[in-house]
Amino acid sequence: MIQAESSGGVFCETWSYGLYIDVFWIADGYRNQGYGKAMITEVERLGKELGCIFAHTCTFSYQAPEFYKHMGYEVFGVNDEYPDGIKQFFLKKKL
Repeated sequence: MIQAESSGGVFCETWSYGLYIDVFWIADGYRNQGYGKAMITEVERLGKELGCIFAHTCTFSYQAPEFYKHMGYEVFGVNDEYPDGIKQFFLKKKL
């Protein structure tokens, strides 16, 4: 069996002028090196090319809310009903 290592990936969809970032990850060894910023920037560029005027996503408090804020996303909703202080953030950005 051959196992390939992935450096990261992003799954998105567009609908009604919106770009939804569904799944986005960067492998531990590639974090804090600019890959995430480059990937999101490219996804946003492609979204604009397809006619999107905004992007949106969600993430949890133990994942990457600060990354998205740094990329210009603003929180428009928070679900704080999870146990152990976990929060789910809903974020958006005009493209």
